Formats: sequence, C-alpha cells, structure tokens
Amino acid sequence: MKTQRNFFQTALLLSVIVQIQALAAPVFLRSTVGDPWGITSDEQAMNRVMGVGNWLDWRYETVNTSSLFSTTNRFIFIEGSDKNALVMGLFLTNNLTSISNWVAGGGNLFVNSAPNQGGNQYLGFGVSLVFSNDYSTAANTGMCAVVSHPIFNTPYLPVGTSWTGVYFAHAYVQGGNLTALITNQTGGAVILGEKSYGAGRMLFGGMTLDYFHSPQLQSSNLTANIIAYLGIAIPPAITTQPANQTVVLTSNATFSVTASGAAPLAYQWIFNGTGISGGTNSSLTVSNASLASVGNYSVIITNSYGSVTSSLAALSIASAPVITAQPIDAVPFTNTTASFSVTASGNPAPTYQWRFNGAVIGGATGSTYSFIATPANVGNYDVIVSNYVGSVTSSVATLALATPRSITVAAMSNAREYHTDTLLPNGKVLIAGGTSGSALASAVLFDPVTGTMTATSPMSAARYGHTATLLLNGKVLVAAGYNGVPLGSAELYDPVLGTWTTTGTMHTNGANRTATLLPNGKVLACGGNDDTGALAGAEVYDPATGIWSLTGNLTTARRLHTATLLPNGKVLVCGGQDASGNTLASVEIFDPATGTWMTTNSMSTARSSLLAVLLPNGKVLVAGGRDNANTVLTSSEIFDPATGNWTPTGALNTARRNASATLLPNGKVLATGGYNGAYLASSEIYDPAAATWTTTISLNTARYAHPATLLANGKVLITGGETTGGAVLSSVELYDYATGTFFLLEQGR
Repeated sequence: MKTQRNFFQTALLLSVIVQIQALAAPVFLRSTVGDPWGITSDEQAMNRVMGVGNWLDWRYETVNTSSLFSTTNRFIFIEGSDKNALVMGLFLTNNLTSISNWVAGGGNLFVNSAPNQGGNQYLGFGVSLVFSNDYSTAANTGMCAVVSHPIFNTPYLPVGTSWTGVYFAHAYVQGGNLTALITNQTGGAVILGEKSYGAGRMLFGGMTLDYFHSPQLQSSNLTANIIAYLGIAIPPAITTQPANQTVVLTSNATFSVTASGAAPLAYQWIFNGTGISGGTNSSLTVSNASLASVGNYSVIITNSYGSVTSSLAALSIASAPVITAQPIDAVPFTNTTASFSVTASGNPAPTYQWRFNGAVIGGATGSTYSFIATPANVGNYDVIVSNYVGSVTSSVATLALATPRSITVAAMSNAREYHTDTLLPNGKVLIAGGTSGSALASAVLFDPVTGTMTATSPMSAARYGHTATLLLNGKVLVAAGYNGVPLGSAELYDPVLGTWTTTGTMHTNGANRTATLLPNGKVLACGGNDDTGALAGAEVYDPATGIWSLTGNLTTARRLHTATLLPNGKVLVCGGQDASGNTLASVEIFDPATGTWMTTNSMSTARSSLLAVLLPNGKVLVAGGRDNANTVLTSSEIFDPATGNWTPTGALNTARRNASATLLPNGKVLATGGYNGAYLASSEIYDPAAATWTTTISLNTARYAHPATLLANGKVLITGGETTGGAVLSSVELYDYATGTFFLLEQGR
C-alpha cells in the first residue's frame, strides 16, 4: 500500500508539472532599455516560481503580439517601473483590444509600474496609474488590506502585513470595481489592486522592486506569491474552514469558506452528503432554519487543477437549558471538601452561576462547586443555568455539618515519640520504643478489630530514632537508634511468639537512619547520625544469615533524609542535612545489583525532615520540610524515575516539617500534623490527578514526630508524638478516608 501511495503522489506531482508546462511559457514583458534600476529582482522571482527556462523574457519593442496573446498563454507579467514606463504605456494603448480579449478568455495579467518618468497612465479595464514627477504619489509603507488573500498566505512564507522602502511605491492605482490588496499607510490609496474580467483576473500595482523593500525576505515572498497566484496551476486550498452554527428556530444561518488557488474557483455546498441547489458561492445562507435544516454542511471547491472538500460544519437549533439532575443536600465534616453538582442540557452549552443564600458566589461558574466546609458555609445553595435562549434555576440544596464521633478504647500504655509503628501480617500494629524523657524498650500491639492496645514483650534494648522493617518472613527487624549513645544493635520481633531475639550488630552505630526492604528480601540501612554528625555509611542486612554487610557509601553524608523504594527495585534518597548541618537538595539512587550509589537531578529546594511518598504511577512526591535558612516549607515536587527530572506540583496549604505522610487506598496522600513554629493539628490531602493539596479535618490533638500507618481496613493509625509545650503523647487517632474524619482513641475502657 505504501508503494502504491508513493506512486500516486509522484504521479500527481508530475501531473502538476506537466500542466504548468502545457500552459505554454509564462511571459515577463519589459522594455529593451533594460531592467528597472538595472536590477533583476523580477527575473529572480520568475525563476523562483516557474523554474529556470520555464518562462519567456520578451520586450515591448520586439514582441510578436499574436504569440503573446495566444490562448495557450495564461499569464503575462508586464513591468513598467523606472525607465520602462513610457514604453509600457504606449504598448498598452496600442494593444488594449487584444489584451481585453485575452483576459476575457481566461488570461491572468499582472501590470506593475513605479515610474521615474511621464505622468498618469491608463492601464485599461477602467484602471489608471496615478504618478507625479514630484513623487507626491509615492508611499514609504505598504499595508496589507485583505489578510486572507492567497498572495499573503501561499505558497511562500513569511509574507507579513506591512513593508517599507524609499520608496515602496512611486504611484497608486484607481478605478471602478478594483479590490484593494495593498494600500499606503496614510491616505489609503491603492498600491496593489485586483480586478476580474471575463474568465481572467488582473493585478495592477505601482510598487518598486522588492530589492528596495524591508523586510526584504517578506517582500520577496510577496512578489513570488503574486506570480504564483496568477501564473501557475494551483489547486484549491482552504484557508478558513466553515464553522459550526447554532441558531434559534426560524432564523438564518450562514456558512462561509475562504480558499486560495488558481482562478476561477467553483463552489458546491453539500448538506448531509447531498448537493444543495444554488449553493455555488463561497458562503451559504440557510434561511428560516428548522429541524429539517439540522445536520452537517460542507463545500467542495474546484478549479482546473483539482478540488478540495472542507471539513464538516454542523447546524444545530438553539434550545434553552433543562436541568436533568438537581444538586443534592450535603453533610460533610468541618474542614473537609463539600461539593454540589448539577447536570443540565441546552444548546449552546449552558453557563452556570452558583448562589449561597440567594447571593452570587464569585468564581463559582462550573457545573460543580467545591469548597472547604466551615460553619460560615452552612445554608442554602442553588445554581442558575443559562444560555442566550433562556435560563433555569435549580432546586435548593442545603449544607449542614456532620458531628464527629468518638471511640472509647485504651490508649498506649506509655507516652512516646520518635517510635516506630509496623503493620504485621495479622493486621495488628507493633508499636515499639521511642522516648518520653528517656528511651523506651516497651512495645504494644494495636488490634484494629477490637480497638485495643495489648502489651507485648519489650525489646532487649531501649531505643528511639531507630528503624523498624517488616521482613518477608513476617518478622520485624528493629535496628540502630539512640538511648544516650548511638546504637548499632539489632533485634527481631516474632509476631507468632510475641518475643524478641537479638541478631547481627551493624558495623556503624547511629540514629535517624532509614531502612528499606529490597525486592530480594534484604534490608538497606543508610545515613543517619552519631554524636559527631551525619553519616555516609550504608549496609545491608540478610535475614537468611542475620548478618549486616557493608555496601557502597552514600555520595553525601546525610541525616533527616528520606528513602523510597522505586518500582525498578532501586532506592531513592532525598535531602536531609550533611555533616556540617547544611540542608541538602541533592538526591542519589542505590542500585542493589551493584551495591553502588549514583547521583541524579537535585530537588529544586533543599529540604530536611521532609515527606516522601511513592505514588501509584511510580513517581515520588516530596513535600514540606525545612530549608537551609530553617524556614519551614510549603512547596512540593515530584520525581520521575523514567527521566530523573523533578517537576513542581501544588503547594501544601500549611508549611510543615516532621509530619507524617500516608498513601491512601484511593491513590491520594494524607499529610498530618508536624511543626512550623507551632505544633500542628491540621491535615491535608494531595490529589495526584489534580496536583493539588486540599485541607481536610484536623487531628484532635496537634502533634509531630508521630508515625502514621495504613491499616488493612483502609484507616490510618496515628500514634503518640509531641504536642504543644513539649508534652509527649500517649493518645492515638484513627483517620477514616472514606468519611474524612479522625476518631480519637481515648483511654478509659
């Protein structure tokens, strides 16, 4: 098929070339006194359009007029500029009858003269060239008068819409039924005009050569386009397609098309595939439109060299809006998103204006109106749906606020912060270690089914700022941390037995490390700090042997960073603080296959104590944290592992560091609490589809340095942390993403 298509394309091109040659040779006609100003700009334009050797260079004084005005000749360019003017005038006077007959038979004529001699001249066809020897008729600037005309659009670009020169024109033209294509800047006199006569068309001008014009390229293209417009076999081309029309019943609708190509152009309008009698102009008016007029309209444009069919333009009858689904009452919780929606039909598509208690809401002009629910928003909402045919007002929908519920259940036995929460295979959560003035060894289990906290065996070493990783065998690896000195010890929790056993010791003691479960079941621990500052070391734990092995060091020592397992099995480490306490924007990636680190593009903002979450699309969202000036941040950005690039995304509504971030079952991200100079209770949700953060209901208690764990039932467990005044918390909260509420788990049962 491709070979056949190429064959037809080649055949079509050869056909056009043969047609050009079959027109006999186009003619450029001037005097034997020489080229205007001794410059061959016109000949260069003829070569450019027709090709070298494909046109005739004849003279007024010696031309055989029978050959010149032969019916096989379809284009003549008559140039009278400079010292050619008097000879041109005499030639036109002596041959007006022959020229008229030739144009009437379909010949195309371009007559141009910027005289340096003589005066006014009659060019025939009711058109005169107006010239004064004092150059009062001259123009420094030419202005496009019909931007859609083919000479300004095809085939050579750019052309522009204004040109200058000293002079751009020596003369102007005037006469009846002359369409202005180029005018002078001040008086509006016609520098280039067009006129049809019989089956032919003519352009008359008073322009100097494009050699003298600026911008020269645009002016040169203009000259070439004039020659192409009149002189070659140009099939039709549509420059402006007909547009869809929507009208009121019994009114008129008008479709229009603009096309270029060799004249004459013939038009045939089509309605639903059938030709329209009398629809043979560049525009079509459908009078007294009815339902029978509704459908698709197009037009076929033809000339001697081909045809083109426009795109379809639909005619439809306007109708007033009709509401098909009314807005319904909403009962959201305070500080969560509330929405009202309406569904309506109408032609044209209607616009919307929502109202609150009868007052217009600025900017609420969509079919859905969403906002954060507060007590000030409680009331009645409706929407006016309109188009130019009419309008309709919806029924009233009421906003009321839901009352949050509490659950009474035992809180943690110890207040704690900088502890770990680990979701176990049985659905329970292991809460281990932390600090409350001193390091804790205690551990408790939270059961989401019963809402109870149960003590389990304590760790062998009290610790906080440690890591906790669920292994593939269902056990939990706890490592490193701090209890007055940095720790390198590690131990395993067995959920079946409820006991701890020590395992291999790390090569380097430290706290605030990250631990990442690799696809091969091993655990990568990296960075963190000891008493001297940030660490660059990294090591890998093998559950099969219980041994830690050194692997490649981070390229930059860092603490308070994040580590995220990517879909390709590599680990992305972002930000943190270096050994000198500087906040980092740098990012690096660990490859388990080689045990090496490779830097990648840095974040746009240095940040430590930040949030990082792997999104369902495989990209990584980072948000908040604090920069090198200790400013707490609202900015967020997204890392694309496929390109290694960072892209800014919607900012947090509240600056926060040491917050928690959790990927919810619906693919959104919940950020809770944190610190920005004040302890935060506020929470917000990131929507990857909209790339925005939206405030949701707040925690019952402001807190930071708290873990957040997604439970098997889709709820999020928030435990402990530090609150206002530095108090360490034992309270626990559950977030239900389905209802957008937090439940406080209070001690008392």
